[in-house]
Amino acid sequence: MAFKLNPLTAKLDLVSIDDENFSYNNITEDNEIEIPENQQMIVYNTLSIDGSLVINGDLVILDDKVHNRITEEEFTSAVNVELFEVIKQISSGITTSLDGVIKGSKITIVNSSLGTNTLNLTIQGVVSPTIFARESYSIMFNGIDWDIL
Repeated sequence: MAFKLNPLTAKLDLVSIDDENFSYNNITEDNEIEIPENQQMIVYNTLSIDGSLVINGDLVILDDKVHNRITEEEFTSAVNVELFEVIKQISSGITTSLDGVIKGSKITIVNSSLGTNTLNLTIQGVVSPTIFARESYSIMFNGIDWDIL
């Protein structure tokens, strides 16, 4: 018999060796796969389903956008906040704008250059604030403008 740590009780549970521990990237025709409740299946990049996938737990699909949520900006640009969590400004004299913004969007902007930069947004009523060398803002969009976290 095999044992599995139960995270809810912090005890070892006796389990069948036939229990599946899985992460499929292809479910062939005439096959049915179930993600049980309180479990998750993690897939990298693509999932091909020709059969049936029953999701009672969680399905997590990772792609190349998820692995590095930091972008380095050297030039004036607009950054999609759906793809990145941290914007690192590596040149001075640039302006950073944000795209893909919805209420609740969060982003951290770091000026790692030796000069000053501008943010093309409004933070707590301040329009186009300056971000000085080695300064950073962690901000969240409240539906009207950005609040400092």
